[in-house]
Amino acid sequence: MDLLSLYCSKLISPPPRLLLDVDTLIFILEIGYSSENFSKSINRLGRMAFRYSIRLGGAGGQGLIQAARIIAEAAAIYDNKNAAESCSYGPEARSSASKAEIIISDEIIDYPKADTIDFLMALTQQAYDKYIGDLLPDGVVVIDSRVQPSDQAGSKKIYSAPLIKIAEEKCGKQTMVDIVALGFFAGVNGIVNRDSIRKAILARIPRNSEDDFMCAYDAGLEASLTVSGKK
Repeated sequence: MDLLSLYCSKLISPPPRLLLDVDTLIFILEIGYSSENFSKSINRLGRMAFRYSIRLGGAGGQGLIQAARIIAEAAAIYDNKNAAESCSYGPEARSSASKAEIIISDEIIDYPKADTIDFLMALTQQAYDKYIGDLLPDGVVVIDSRVQPSDQAGSKKIYSAPLIKIAEEKCGKQTMVDIVALGFFAGVNGIVNRDSIRKAILARIPRNSEDDFMCAYDAGLEASLTVSGKK
């Protein structure tokens, strides 16, 4: 039996902290796994497995695919959790809709797709309108201040901040909004350690750009602490 057949038959499992890209996502979808079954899986200790779903939505060119990979790497490499990342975007690289998802768990992730989500970050109105309905009742929403929340949000926790404006004014370019968003995420969400996200950013960026990226990250973190009142 070859490796692919072994994987499909579940005689072997993928290694812990496996980072899955969109091609792997398609492969697993073709196998026919059910996200509902896996999200309710029970581990060997007889307790409900920890599984946290994050979705980032916006427009092409906002760097959300990179942001998702940084969150997944921070959780997997530096926080020693299991993480899977998947993404999708429109036919045009810039200005088209884009979506990225991260699943974080304390067990092996067999199905890296989220039907319902715990955390939504929407940088465009289109992303907010499209994905707010997938957020769990106790979920958290982060939106750019240009996005108008709807009645559909109900009693969900909503944080609003001028993330794009911060990138423009404090970093000098709107394209740094993904790093600003990562800082904001780190401040309002304790699933991934703040320092782990910082390390994951530094591991990905070009040399001699550390000051610019850390300025953007710290600006987002500062904004989150101002909005949320957390320290």
